[in-house]
Amino acid sequence: MAIVDGKIHCSNCLHDLPLKDFTGKSVKRGYGACRSCEAARRKAAYAQDPEKKRAYMRDWYAKRKAADPVMHESKMREQYEKSQIFFNVKVRRTAALKRYGLSVEQYDDILASQGGCCAICKATENKNGRSLFVDHCHDTGRVRGILCYKCNTGLGSFADSPDLIQKALSYLT
Repeated sequence: MAIVDGKIHCSNCLHDLPLKDFTGKSVKRGYGACRSCEAARRKAAYAQDPEKKRAYMRDWYAKRKAADPVMHESKMREQYEKSQIFFNVKVRRTAALKRYGLSVEQYDDILASQGGCCAICKATENKNGRSLFVDHCHDTGRVRGILCYKCNTGLGSFADSPDLIQKALSYLT
C-alpha cells in the first residue's frame, strides 16, 4: 500500500487514516499499523509479560550507556534539566491558569483584590508553600476567586451547593 489522498491504510484495524495517526516509520514506508493499534499491541505485550519488557529496557539502557558514556551522560543531564523546568512552580502555575483562561497578571490582580490571601480563611499560602488555587464554578467555568487548598476542597466536597453549605453551618451552630 502507499499514501493515497494523504491517508494510509492501517494494516491492523483496516481503516484509511490521516498521516498524523501513524508513526514516522509508517509514513516513510507508506504502510503499517496506526498509533492506536500499535499502542494496544504494546500494552497487550506488556500485560502478557511485564518482566520481559523491564529486562529489555534494562539491557537497552545498559547498551546505550556503554556505547557512548559521554553522550549518555549529557542526554541524562538534558532530560533532568527539562524535568526541573517542568516542575518549576512558575511554569506549573502558568499551565494551571491557562485552564481557566487567566494570565498571571489577572491571577495577581484577583489575589491583590482579596488582600493577597484566601478569600475565605485569609491564609496566604498552602501548607507546602505552593501558591493558592483558582476557584471556579463547575457549571459555568466562571472564576470566583483564589482559595487555599482546604477551602477549595471544602467547597468541592459540598459540590458547590449553597444549600449543603447552609445545612453544614446549621449543623455546626
